[in-house]
Amino acid sequence: AGSARALRYLPFRPKVVVTHVHEMSLGLDWYLRPEDRALIERSTTHYLTVSSPVHRHLVERWSIDPERIGHAAGVIELPPPPPQRSVEEIRAEIGAGEGDLVIGTAGTVDWRKAPDLFLALAQGVRRRLDRRVVFVWLGGGPASPVWDAALADRARAGLDDCVRFVGEQDAPFDWLAALDLFVLPSREDAYPLVCLEAAALGVPTVCFATGGISDFVAPPGGALAGAVVPYPDLGAFADEVAGLLLDEPERRRRGDVARERGSRDHAGGVAGRQLVADLWEVLESVA
Repeated sequence: AGSARALRYLPFRPKVVVTHVHEMSLGLDWYLRPEDRALIERSTTHYLTVSSPVHRHLVERWSIDPERIGHAAGVIELPPPPPQRSVEEIRAEIGAGEGDLVIGTAGTVDWRKAPDLFLALAQGVRRRLDRRVVFVWLGGGPASPVWDAALADRARAGLDDCVRFVGEQDAPFDWLAALDLFVLPSREDAYPLVCLEAAALGVPTVCFATGGISDFVAPPGGALAGAVVPYPDLGAFADEVAGLLLDEPERRRRGDVARERGSRDHAGGVAGRQLVADLWEVLESVA
């Protein structure tokens, strides 16, 4: 959303502006000043959205004509890059022993990404399982909005022994490969590409229904690539996570669905070409 301000500084007035929307309501409200939103609405010829919740926001809250809104799938690097570190090395770094399970997530450490819900989920999963589980948060760092608060809450909850906040990593695919399950506790997330990156490694995702990645995880009539639970039902979330951790064959089946769906819909050679085709279609429609 913030890139919309660049329109003010162009040395010419573009005949066509395609606005590719990657935020939902909270993100748009946070990042867009009223004058920036007005600039977008005044300038945009056509909108592209990354998920159905984003589409609904534009129609229901911004009153955009649905005929002016298209879809553009997220694009990730496939196949994944060659590993720089082994799964065993990553697991050893976070203190995951043989037979331990590893759950991970990724994102900035802020209220919208919900580290507080991640910690509550860790408590819930631990109560449901006899096996040791290590929880890993990739991304962020001491400069993140609630980093210190998250670490303090971790200590108060008695989770210092099993929850790791490891900050930004140069080779995130290596970390994702070490996971048994990816979770997305975000209060709102338009369509996080990290879920697709986990899918490329056969790791399924459990998420809340409030986010756009539910389009990928549980499309209407499609096989599950993880699980979707109502927000903010942490009990249901912990039940799904525990159930998949205990049922390795089912977890692997859903991981295979995730890998196949991501390769089919989100590889650069597919989704990237489709984006170019969509942009040409918009240009031709206004020529």
